[in-house]
Amino acid sequence: MTGELLSYAVSVPEVFSFSVRSGAKRIVATCTLAALGGVTIQLASPKKTFAEADMEVHESTTIDVAPLPKYEYVKRAALAIEPPSTAETRRLQLAFSTVVRHRVNIEVS
Repeated sequence: MTGELLSYAVSVPEVFSFSVRSGAKRIVATCTLAALGGVTIQLASPKKTFAEADMEVHESTTIDVAPLPKYEYVKRAALAIEPPSTAETRRLQLAFSTVVRHRVNIEVS
């Protein structure tokens, strides 16, 4: 083996805090990547962290084919929650397989 140096980017999760009003029953987090890639979504309450296995997850890839292919990847994770009696702060954590430009949307209903 030659003395090749392997390097790679270590994925550091992004964390966003957001407010959940009293009586809310559902949180939907959507992450849109401006290329092919992947993201893992977690939602944390003051008492528990919810993984994708705890949520309803939808994924889609859109391909704009003219003149050169352009990809957009979307992952949407929805979580039914016990309605809080008072407003509280929750956290959204995103971990990427590859760091790319992205957009995040959080809906509370």
